[in-house]
Amino acid sequence: MKKKIVNAFKFLLFIGIGIFLLWKLYKDQSIDDLVEASKNLNYYWLILAAIISVGSHLVRAIRWELTLTSIEMKARRSNLFHAVMVGYLANLAIPRLGEVVRAAVLRKYEKISFTGSFGTIISERIVDVIIMLSITVVVLFYNDNFFSKLLEDNPALADNLQNLFSIKNLIIVIALCIISVIGYLILLKYSKRAQNFAKKVFDKITTLKNGLLSIFKLKHPALFIFYSLLIWFLYFASMCLTFKAFPFTGNVQFTVNQMLVVFLIGSYGMLAPVQGGIGAYHFMIIAALTVYGIGGTDARMFALIAHAVSMVVVIIVGFTSLVLLPISNRKGKAISN
Repeated sequence: MKKKIVNAFKFLLFIGIGIFLLWKLYKDQSIDDLVEASKNLNYYWLILAAIISVGSHLVRAIRWELTLTSIEMKARRSNLFHAVMVGYLANLAIPRLGEVVRAAVLRKYEKISFTGSFGTIISERIVDVIIMLSITVVVLFYNDNFFSKLLEDNPALADNLQNLFSIKNLIIVIALCIISVIGYLILLKYSKRAQNFAKKVFDKITTLKNGLLSIFKLKHPALFIFYSLLIWFLYFASMCLTFKAFPFTGNVQFTVNQMLVVFLIGSYGMLAPVQGGIGAYHFMIIAALTVYGIGGTDARMFALIAHAVSMVVVIIVGFTSLVLLPISNRKGKAISN
């Protein structure tokens, strides 16, 4: 009961933050204008963007198969895809829960070690972060004026970034880490139960480490790199196709470089600790488009639709995967490691 209450609190807290951000962004926006704008969309491009989005998730499942195979863990590709989609669906309940759910799905239907598969998921996320940072470096190199104007037009964002990386916060984080380590060592020394617990933890860490190091044991590293880059290319392509659905695109000269900037800014918005980046994603996209002279209803509508395309895919395909998992595994025997 206590766990359910905590989870409910987390859900309400995160969704509350997202709804508040949305309200702040759209409270002065006319609903009639948004409805009218939706009538002028080219839904052909939106459907194509959704299909590309599904494709990116399929490639993620195929890439995951490579990391699992590198540590002698085998799973059916259909289960890997369903696990990815159910994981994304779980993120809409509690942010970052999806990684845990993905590993739990494989544990249930493929009898694969939870910590081992979870380690591979973390290693993949590290690769994604590296790719995202690489895109950031490229974007910064070619668009240094954009970010200075972005912070100039959004002083609240500049203040928040400054406060986040302040020396005070850094000292607090270091102090908490030191206190945690000291407390753990004291507990470990004087408690037999803690010693037994520590042994179990170390055993799990060993399995987790194997998963984390899976990318260094890849049998096809070039293929892994290709899939990693393809995932991000498909993310970007989906946004570009969504952009083409709007009539205002015919009146502005929007380059691929500018679209990449908007895509990157939106990607950072998705990292916010709210379900599916709700509110934070919209804020970042609107701020980026405003710098390029696209504001008002056009910017707000684009942020809504671009986010909706990815969320609709996650909800429809995620729930479909949730239903298909027990059905497709009812007769088939899970491959155990």
